[in-house]
Amino acid sequence: MNEVKIMEQKVNVRQVTGKQLLGTARHHAVVTDRPTEENGTDVGCTSGELLLLAIGSCGMAGLRRLFESKNMPYRDFSVDVFFEPHDVPQQRDRIVMSINMNHDLSDVDFDAIRTAAISGGVTSRMLLGSEMDIRIARN
Repeated sequence: MNEVKIMEQKVNVRQVTGKQLLGTARHHAVVTDRPTEENGTDVGCTSGELLLLAIGSCGMAGLRRLFESKNMPYRDFSVDVFFEPHDVPQQRDRIVMSINMNHDLSDVDFDAIRTAAISGGVTSRMLLGSEMDIRIARN
């Protein structure tokens, strides 16, 4: 029986200066910041934009797996992920993933596409409402 090794996923985020933060994951680094109109220097994405990028990347991976398994062409497709204001005041924005396809949609199983788009680790955790625990550690 083959065991699948699950990679530990951990990131570190530190303040650089002002509203700039440096995030590291394994050997990769990314700077987040706020737009200039929010007193940032706009040298990086906001945290919300990084969240949307993670969701979009995860959704694209699930869609690619589906298209490959069905021998469907998947070039020229993309996803747009955005926050949409909720209909009810004081409710958090909903997250919308819009799938853009340059493909004849007459033979497309839309339920399979929706399922694939939310099948990855990030999207499924979001939908399942993963618990979040805050722990305070001394440096």
